[in-house]
Amino acid sequence: MQIGFAHFSFRAKLAIMTLAALLVLLGLLVWKTWTLLEEELRGQLQTHVARTDTLLSASLALPLAQRDYATLAGSAERFVAQGTVTHMVILDHQGRTIARVGWPAEVALPPSGEERDGVRHVHVPIEYAGQTLGELHYGIALHFIAQAREHLTTELLKIGFIGILLGLALLLPLDFWLTRRLGTLERAAQRLASGRLDTRISLSGADELSRLADAFNRMADSLIKRAHYDTLTQLPNRALLADRLTMALALARRNGGRVAVALLDLDGFKPVNDTWGHAVGDLVLVEVANRLRTTLRETDTIARLGGDEFVLVLSGTNDTSDHLHLLRRVLAALAQPYPIDGEHVTLSASIGVTFFPDDDAAADALIRHADQAMYIAKQSGRNRYHVFDASEDRDTQARREALDRLARALEDGEFRLYYQPKADLRAMRIIGVEALLRWQHPEHGLLGPSEFLPLAAEDRDFSIRLSAWVIDTALTQLEAWQAQGLDIGISINLPAVHLQQPAFADFLAAALARHPQAPPQRFELEVLESAALEDVAGVSARMEQCRALGVKFALDDFGTGYASLAYLRRLPIDLLKIDQSFVRDMLHDPDDLAIVEGVLGLATAFRDEVIAEGVETLDHALMLLHLGCDRVQGYGIARPMPPAALPGWIAAWQPHAALREASGHVLPRTDLPLITAAVDHRRWVERLVACVEKREPYRAEQIPLDPRACRFGIWLHGEGRRRYGKLPEFAAIDARHEEIHALGRRIVTLIERDDFVTARGLLPEMLARRDHLLENLRGIIKTIATRVPV
Repeated sequence: MQIGFAHFSFRAKLAIMTLAALLVLLGLLVWKTWTLLEEELRGQLQTHVARTDTLLSASLALPLAQRDYATLAGSAERFVAQGTVTHMVILDHQGRTIARVGWPAEVALPPSGEERDGVRHVHVPIEYAGQTLGELHYGIALHFIAQAREHLTTELLKIGFIGILLGLALLLPLDFWLTRRLGTLERAAQRLASGRLDTRISLSGADELSRLADAFNRMADSLIKRAHYDTLTQLPNRALLADRLTMALALARRNGGRVAVALLDLDGFKPVNDTWGHAVGDLVLVEVANRLRTTLRETDTIARLGGDEFVLVLSGTNDTSDHLHLLRRVLAALAQPYPIDGEHVTLSASIGVTFFPDDDAAADALIRHADQAMYIAKQSGRNRYHVFDASEDRDTQARREALDRLARALEDGEFRLYYQPKADLRAMRIIGVEALLRWQHPEHGLLGPSEFLPLAAEDRDFSIRLSAWVIDTALTQLEAWQAQGLDIGISINLPAVHLQQPAFADFLAAALARHPQAPPQRFELEVLESAALEDVAGVSARMEQCRALGVKFALDDFGTGYASLAYLRRLPIDLLKIDQSFVRDMLHDPDDLAIVEGVLGLATAFRDEVIAEGVETLDHALMLLHLGCDRVQGYGIARPMPPAALPGWIAAWQPHAALREASGHVLPRTDLPLITAAVDHRRWVERLVACVEKREPYRAEQIPLDPRACRFGIWLHGEGRRRYGKLPEFAAIDARHEEIHALGRRIVTLIERDDFVTARGLLPEMLARRDHLLENLRGIIKTIATRVPV
């Protein structure tokens, strides 16, 4: 891998560049010195050549003029032998060679001035008395110049080496001093970048690096302020709050102290921003911060989380009342008017507070708990504080987890619809079913609605999604039964939160469009009476929109919502459903029986259909038939069942023979007191049985022993005798009633003696006599009813 110069450290770069500069300077110095010395050698060479030319010309001119060739040859050999001259060739004026020493005849003589193989070739004329006699060719050995150059090179290398050593000796202290200071700056910058904002640099001197260190320290101070303090209010921010809260909790653990963590949110701050702008809002926040500083102690921490939220960490006392007193002071201080543009604006605050170690949670969890408590303070009316309840938080968390599990159940397809048949006892046929939600839990099996629907109702969005699923699933099933030739209606329970959605009618229209084979007139929506009363006008309008699509509406659990007749008349209801609690207890409670009769009367007056829920026994069904309520639903007809089981059950259903007989007649309204009398007698016996079974004290006002003083006896000896005294069944009723009261007096005597064992032994006889009396009473009802055919 290649590493460029830019990746080197500053120290390496400084050393390389300083050394390179030193080498360049030394190179220039050596080059200049070499050039000067070379010129000096050349000058010496020229001088030497000139001397040699003069010497040789003077020595050879006379012999050449005398044509003394032997002397010329001897002089040439003597000069060559001395070693300075390498060869000599003497020519006469005609160019003929007179003497040759040291140079081969076959080799041509080089030009004058040429240097070859360490020899400089020279051509000079030989003159005598101003006349040129010939020419001398010779060579001068240059070994002395080579030796001089070698010596010069050695000296220059020594000088360069010494210069490098001196340069390094000067560079190292500079490098150490400079890079050490730069290294200090670098390490400080790295620590600062890693979040250690307490990093500082101390460099002596007044040079540029010292000034850079001072600037670095000022920057670090500014970063600490920005990192730990809110720029607007100069209060600690989240980061510093976390540090201080952690320290406060650690100190409290060590010393056994208490810490109050409070979250404060201004009430009505948004209108200030909206009315006067954010600049004025910022001034208000600064004033809030100043009031908090003034109100709380120096040992307390005040932090701004952002917006108009502040956190207070109160310590220094183990008394919770002291902390709460401080919070009341804070509320009073913040409630004082704020002057804005000549006006006085009043704000308040809502505070949630939790106490450590009562709430033994981590720092961030304590703030979250205080936040939860603050929202409760807002919901409770604002301008107050609310103390966090850990057990309540655990319940909230458990509910949140349970809601998340319900959401997963919907996504994973774990919900089921079971269907409970509705019967028309007068027509002896099944007229429809109610879709009831079940949860096929993978671990707990099939769960009824009471085990999860109350929790689901807490989440508005989930309730709507679940309701949408129920509607779509029911319409799918309605299409399937229509395809099988099973023409029955389906009703579903519609939560109020879904019906109250402005776009509910559009949603229902889209759902019906997705299921074109599901007849809308066979689809019924059941709404609670209490839910319909929350927004009568809006609910009524949406119901009319849905009825325009063909669906019907039933008012479920009627009688529990305290609806006035005016409200009831405004609702476009097709069917009233009598709440099962009244139907279930009407055999024993005259008040419930009166409610059932009243609902039937209302339905007749408003021309609405009516159906009774909670029909659990044959007696319930028979009484409803006698009252004129033909449509019923309950365990006495059938329990809810999966959709696959319904067609077979309908095919096999056979009503009880007593129902078939009663269905052909109706009890006149003037004879309805017969039914009330039966209920009164049941209640009298049940109260006496309860005294024995539960060892309750006998109360004469509830269980009168005089057969003419109980409610049944008053009817029996009054209106009953006047209307039915001539019937043979009536005499038997009168006799059995006397026997029952006589047995009752015996039981009460045993109760007063605290002999509950013997009293309990008489109960089977009491119940048997009661059943015989009721059977005689049903005989009268049958006799009266058969006179009035349907």
